[in-house]
Amino acid sequence: MEISQSFALEMVKELSTILQQHINFIDKHAMIIASSDETRISSCHMGAKKLIEENLPFLLIDSDDAFSGSKKGLNFPIVVDDVIVGVIGITGDPQQVSKYGQLLKKFTEMYIRDERLRQIKNQEDKIRSRFLEKWLLDPQHAISPTFADTAISLGIDPKKQYRVIVMMYTLSHTSASTSTQQLFDLSTRYMKSQLLKEGNHYCRIGSKMIYIMSNINDTKLPEILEDINRKVQQSYDIELIIGYDRSFATSEQLHQNYVEASKALKACTQMSLPIVGYQNLYLELLFDEISSFTRADFMSKIFYQMDKDTMEETLRVCKAYYQCDGSIQRAAQVLFIHKNTLQYKLQRITNLTSLDPRAYRNIPIFTLAIKIFEDDMRLNSSS
Repeated sequence: MEISQSFALEMVKELSTILQQHINFIDKHAMIIASSDETRISSCHMGAKKLIEENLPFLLIDSDDAFSGSKKGLNFPIVVDDVIVGVIGITGDPQQVSKYGQLLKKFTEMYIRDERLRQIKNQEDKIRSRFLEKWLLDPQHAISPTFADTAISLGIDPKKQYRVIVMMYTLSHTSASTSTQQLFDLSTRYMKSQLLKEGNHYCRIGSKMIYIMSNINDTKLPEILEDINRKVQQSYDIELIIGYDRSFATSEQLHQNYVEASKALKACTQMSLPIVGYQNLYLELLFDEISSFTRADFMSKIFYQMDKDTMEETLRVCKAYYQCDGSIQRAAQVLFIHKNTLQYKLQRITNLTSLDPRAYRNIPIFTLAIKIFEDDMRLNSSS
């Protein structure tokens, strides 16, 4: 096992702070790779070389010139799984520092074992995350002959049914300050504590945080997500958007559920809502598939006789009219105009577009135009 210099430096810093003594870490080639006395880093410690080669239980050095590159003090082999991985040394009068000797050795070995366990866990987490990512993105992955065995080896039950929840912070990690990043980390830890119960899994794809859920109450899912979103806002002052699929699915169907949840997530900004379920998408499903060229062509065919300000006013009037379910009285109140003025505006829209916004057959046309205009405005304001 090789000890990295960065890890050794971190360990020495921690130990020297606790013991208030100069600490050195020497690798198995007898090179000092970390020391609280920076002048000694990268020098060869011949005392440690003797300790390693002769497999000594410790080495007491009673003078600074006893060994090349050494100073008086105590040195101990660091043994992990019956293998010497390095030497830890404490500088000072051997009589004074001896009381720290075994404590230093045991603490260092424990520190290294913990780090190795963290590395193993991190590696396992990376393998699991790659597996989950491929499961979500590749519709063929779940029907491959090795899928079930690999899933089981990673602690994933391929026979269970799952739901997919996709979350994203409205402020990106790349634009966040250090303090905000800390809040991201704390809020992510909180969300994991609420959602990662046994049988549930988590991974990231880009800025998306994805929860694959087998252990969750289907009927209470919206309520659970609303509670999490509210607490994240209250505790960390961070805004989330959350999209989720329509129902539980088998392993083979999980890719489609991820697509559904991702579409719901995208619709959050279109619908100005923090949480959207796929089952609540209607026009948004079509809207997402329309190319930018088709959108521009669609808008120009309707509003070719209007400038941008007139078009914006037209769509504002239509939106109020539709939100009030065609009630002239209520729509006029929302727009703060007289109902006769609203009637005039609606007639003028008909004259300019040759489409009566009050006619049932034209409602989808103007509704789609409103969504396209609002989405374009949103994209322009964020760019």
